[in-house]
Amino acid sequence: RPHATPTRLRGSPRETEDERSKGKMSAGKEVLISDQMLMKAICWETKFRNKGDEELPEALSQISHLKLHGQGITRVDDLSQFVELEVLYLYDNRIRSLCPLVCCTKLTHLYLQSNALRSTDMIHSLPFLKKL
Repeated sequence: RPHATPTRLRGSPRETEDERSKGKMSAGKEVLISDQMLMKAICWETKFRNKGDEELPEALSQISHLKLHGQGITRVDDLSQFVELEVLYLYDNRIRSLCPLVCCTKLTHLYLQSNALRSTDMIHSLPFLKKL
């Protein structure tokens, strides 16, 4: 199964590695999953290297594992392009809401520790979730 770390969501301000490690990113600044994060996540998998923009939707639809941990993300948007997504790593971010994950109905494993979650109620809408 293909593994990767992304979604084609519009990016927003992203802190540098130094800023993140020193905790200098402003608490009020929203950080979305950027195209850069997604491409970095996909490209580690040899199968997805050197894919053009027109091939990206097909590549995303094959990904079963998505690693987006430790990126300072505050909001997750639409992950519906990841139709085969089973394992999602979102730990060590600043995510407040899980509502956008409702479309990830094939999720079996969801790693969320160390976030700023307001509620986990939507977890009940993930029928195959085995590990939280």
